[in-house]
Amino acid sequence: MERSLRESCAEYILKCRQVLIDKDIESARKLRLEATQRFYSVIPNWECGLMASITHFYLDDIESILHKLLRFQEQLDKGQNFEIIKLREVKIRQSHSWDHHQRHMVVDSFSKTYLWILDNYPANSREIIDILNKVDELQNIASQQISKSQRWEQLKTILDWIESRNAELAARFLPLITNMLSE
Repeated sequence: MERSLRESCAEYILKCRQVLIDKDIESARKLRLEATQRFYSVIPNWECGLMASITHFYLDDIESILHKLLRFQEQLDKGQNFEIIKLREVKIRQSHSWDHHQRHMVVDSFSKTYLWILDNYPANSREIIDILNKVDELQNIASQQISKSQRWEQLKTILDWIESRNAELAARFLPLITNMLSE
């Protein structure tokens, strides 16, 4: 069973505090990577202020991560309903028909689209759930090893859905669909 966002946030706050108490640089490096993998697609502007990949000051990054998590926990406690936005890790199953570059482009596109949605729609709205479900649907279609014509048939329903949305959202979804058809 997947833990709630609130539980994950609390767990990582404790981990950050422990690493800062221990002043263990190797643990800080590992925690930075782990926390980034867990929260990059959930907390907007996660990467801002994280410089250890350049400076190697991992403890500074852990301090920054701790502050990001505390602010995020505060938002959760104020009743913003982030619980409905599960920790979505953008995954595209390895498709034998896509080369490494194509897979990377698609995963990167889904990540950017997901972050844009989180930045531009209220987290506690019903609309964001609908939109994120469509992103999941697209990811599912992208991960299937099917012919281009079969993929096109599945994408038509999503195109109908996009038609009923605003131009900004369409501008985010259409490149994903184009990439999926260009394999």
